[in-house]
Amino acid sequence: MANKARARVELRIGKYNKTEKEAFEEMVHVFKRRCNEAGIMHSCKEHEFYESKSEKKRKKRREAQSKLKKESLASRNRYNR
Repeated sequence: MANKARARVELRIGKYNKTEKEAFEEMVHVFKRRCNEAGIMHSCKEHEFYESKSEKKRKKRREAQSKLKKESLASRNRYNR
């Protein structure tokens, strides 16, 4: 009797409509991908703790140095072939 009275349940995430019988995991996957594309998790992790101006400058300088180092290694490898 419970099966006959079972209602059709629709789950909504944005413009995606899925019935209960369809894969819920697929919807979660789409939701996570959309969040990653929008950069939501990155900004949450970025703002999780307070970072002073001097810490931001140090971090930016370190990233620039590592980027230059990677670029120089890549150019050396390109010419040494």
